[in-house]
Amino acid sequence: VVTMPGSLVMIFINPIAGKLYDKMGIRKLFLTGSALMLAGCLGLSFLTMETPLLWVVTLFVIRQIAVGVVMMPLATWAMSSMEKSATADGTAILASLRTIAGSIGAAVFVSLSSSVAANAAQIDGINAAFMGISAVAAAELLFAVYLAGNPKVAMKG
Repeated sequence: VVTMPGSLVMIFINPIAGKLYDKMGIRKLFLTGSALMLAGCLGLSFLTMETPLLWVVTLFVIRQIAVGVVMMPLATWAMSSMEKSATADGTAILASLRTIAGSIGAAVFVSLSSSVAANAAQIDGINAAFMGISAVAAAELLFAVYLAGNPKVAMKG
């Protein structure tokens, strides 16, 4: 029930992000999505047992908006820079890397959460995992700022 609103938002944000990508290019979307991801993850890093459920839902929705604003346009941008003859290979590699990275990330952050929760409350483990995810989101934002501000990087928009 907590994650359903975020999933529903994704249904609407993906086509909107596609239209925004066509109008604005990747730079603004990548920066905005990365900033939203960092904000959502940081917010989820400070949960307590008294945190209102509506606040948790709101932060998760923000994260899902960030995913929608970043993932599809970034994949489209990456695929558009490839030769047409390599599109099938690029699609396969992108799907494989996304799956592998997701699996590794899940394993790392569940392990972090479990190890912290073994010596503290479970909410502390969850907060530690989201703090780790926030560090990754901060690195993503720095990467977005670097790409967006670097005229040597060939990016549309």
